[in-house]
Amino acid sequence: MEQSAKAPPILRFGTVDATDLPRRIDLLRVSGRPTALTGAEVHANVEADFTIQDGEHVVFAEPLFPVAELAWALSRWMDGNAPEHDFTFDSMTYDVPGVVQIIRTGLGWTVGSCFSGTTTAPRSWVAVHRELQTFVDAIKVATAVAVRDATGSMITSILAMCRAFDMPLAEGKAFVADAVGGIDPVNRRLHDIAESYLKTGVLGMRVTVLAGASRASEVVVDSPAGRLRGTWDGPLPGVGETTDTGVDTDGPCSWADALFVSDGASLTADDERSWLRGVVERIDPDSVLLLRSGPAVTPVEMIGTPPAGAVGSSVAIPVSGVRFFPTGV
Repeated sequence: MEQSAKAPPILRFGTVDATDLPRRIDLLRVSGRPTALTGAEVHANVEADFTIQDGEHVVFAEPLFPVAELAWALSRWMDGNAPEHDFTFDSMTYDVPGVVQIIRTGLGWTVGSCFSGTTTAPRSWVAVHRELQTFVDAIKVATAVAVRDATGSMITSILAMCRAFDMPLAEGKAFVADAVGGIDPVNRRLHDIAESYLKTGVLGMRVTVLAGASRASEVVVDSPAGRLRGTWDGPLPGVGETTDTGVDTDGPCSWADALFVSDGASLTADDERSWLRGVVERIDPDSVLLLRSGPAVTPVEMIGTPPAGAVGSSVAIPVSGVRFFPTGV
């Protein structure tokens, strides 16, 4: 993906590359670990030729630069108002911080690098913020496409965007679908199930709050996937309120612990653990199970080997560290 030459930006990048990610996934698979990528793996392995340039003057240039990591760091630093402190990019790739620096001077903000003796000319925060936001937005789109192309999996790309850019699951799915020009035919069945949710930015399930636990963030809910206990991210709804949420866990689940009922009969898993219940919609090559619970489709990271004939079967999966992310706001 090349940026436009009509109005040359300060931060420029070439084609975003993620070709090392399949090798990383293979290593995870061989080691028996979950193959869904972490945010750090995306930051370290999504690269592009990168330049800081002011008109014809090149301040800094570097091939195979960690552009996704830079975009994430910039998005966390900037907001609509001028930050109170300068930006120093402390990358996992470099031994010293400051490979990209944005510094406020008496005349405005300059962009440079600890490896360069020059900077861009001072600019107002409004101008610099506009440049940075354009860069971050373009890198996010390019990263979603690069990860999907490199791994062949939209689910991998969705999870990568959620973790690398702190996106809620609903936003990650909608973002990737838009970035790659829609859901491909392999994902058509999932799309048909979730289409109405995508229109409202919701991918997850509608839950009813049954009770709050001992701490304010803890909650028990009733959902299409069963009764679940976990922590709530954001303002906690009142008891009896119904809302749309995404669901996540603090780690992968195990196929060895799953309970199956091949004929679709009801499952009885009534101990104190939380169980996600539903039908196995699909199992992706990156070890992500798509669990359909009524109208809701929930990606679940799994370890181990699924049993033969798992797809289409009713299943209950014990989960720990459940977290709920409101998606209807």
